[in-house]
Amino acid sequence: MVRIIKASQREGEKGTFVTFELLGQIELVQSQSTGRFYATARRASMSTTFDLEVAKGSVGTELPGTIERVKCEPYWNTI
Repeated sequence: MVRIIKASQREGEKGTFVTFELLGQIELVQSQSTGRFYATARRASMSTTFDLEVAKGSVGTELPGTIERVKCEPYWNTI
């Protein structure tokens, strides 16, 4: 499950938009330098079509899914 932990309004080239900050499940990871385990969770942000008030009301909601890092080919963005 993924939980919505924050809603923010951001400025973009075409105006303002609203984003969610998402937090994944707790994972135990082993440190490469010390060998000890520590707890962590993956975070991600996602844009939404909601206004800020509705988005803030969604904080705490759990959504199905996971947060994963996926490799992709590099791309260029021409302005």
